[in-house]
Amino acid sequence: MADYDLEALSLGELKKMQKDVAKAIFTFEDRQKAEARAKVEALARDLGYSLAELVGPETKSSRAPAAAKYRHPENPALTWSGRGRKPQWFVEALEAGKSKDDLAALSCLLLDHSDFDRTTSGRSNSNSSRFGPITRVGRLGSGAWPR
Repeated sequence: MADYDLEALSLGELKKMQKDVAKAIFTFEDRQKAEARAKVEALARDLGYSLAELVGPETKSSRAPAAAKYRHPENPALTWSGRGRKPQWFVEALEAGKSKDDLAALSCLLLDHSDFDRTTSGRSNSNSSRFGPITRVGRLGSGAWPR
């Protein structure tokens, strides 16, 4: 390891050294993994295999991006899924008096079901459906179908 006289270095040199050390620390684990992978690949090659044959192909799991739940009123390219930190445009719109519903993206708007009244079908029983009253049928967990 090199011996440095830190007192003799200028401020610029010290800052560069600090930046280099931070980068070395940040990339240390990645470098160790790459070195280990190279050793394992060499061992597999010596035995007549590829690493992919022994452990399967590398697959990166990727999660599909969340659908946009909110959209900027003037710029439809700006969207937010409703997850994580609120974007600045969303916060500013709320402060300006808009509601979350005003900013909702059209693709995620749900029908307002308050116009539909379930009692208009002529049945007064709250346990009824369009197929008749809902009844409880025995224990379904026994593996047998109810008769």
